[in-house]
Amino acid sequence: MRADDESGQASILKTVLVIVVILFIAADFARPLIGRAQLDDKAHKVAEASAEVYKQTKSSPDAKDKALATARAKADELDILLVPDSWNVDDQGTVSVTVERTIEPWLLGKLIRSYYTFRATASERFTA
Repeated sequence: MRADDESGQASILKTVLVIVVILFIAADFARPLIGRAQLDDKAHKVAEASAEVYKQTKSSPDAKDKALATARAKADELDILLVPDSWNVDDQGTVSVTVERTIEPWLLGKLIRSYYTFRATASERFTA
């Protein structure tokens, strides 16, 4: 009877370990999905801050430079990368930005790094 108890406990332990490994892998794959949603929000914050500065300084010759500097500073503050040459303002004053973020994978990203690097583009026109 004692051998049956030990094999039953070993079986339960193996099952628990398998479940833990599966949950770990699933969580590692889910992190980028959450990160992409958060990055979209951050992209809008960068575009909004830049558009606000552009609206306030658009009559000055260095308005674009000030707005771009604001976009870079906001991206740095939010710990994301403003993709080089992605900042743009159109004739109506709509600012567009593309930002990028790479999250550090726990396990699987070492094999599929591009899954953990993602971009978001946002446009804002400050009208207030």
